[in-house]
Amino acid sequence: MTTQQKSDVVVLGATGYTGRLITRYLASHPQFLAGHFSFSIAGRSQSKLQTLVQELSLPPKISVIQLDVTDYNALESVVKTATVILNTVGPYWTWGTPVVR
Repeated sequence: MTTQQKSDVVVLGATGYTGRLITRYLASHPQFLAGHFSFSIAGRSQSKLQTLVQELSLPPKISVIQLDVTDYNALESVVKTATVILNTVGPYWTWGTPVVR
């Protein structure tokens, strides 16, 4: 897991289909561009996260967190730094429970 700063929103599963859509939306949102909220992206694969950063030309102010949701301590650490968690990790029936817990 990468050390993370506090964020208003953390997108878990940012490299998947839904997570990517949400990340693109948040990065282009006028409130984000004006500095009214911060967000981070999280995923299992550092290489996929970096590819996402490059493909969407994400600014450096977006924190990138390598995180496996089955690692309870790492997950709890990330959750404690955020106001809102957007969980797009799937399949939800398999990986949703650790996040909710």
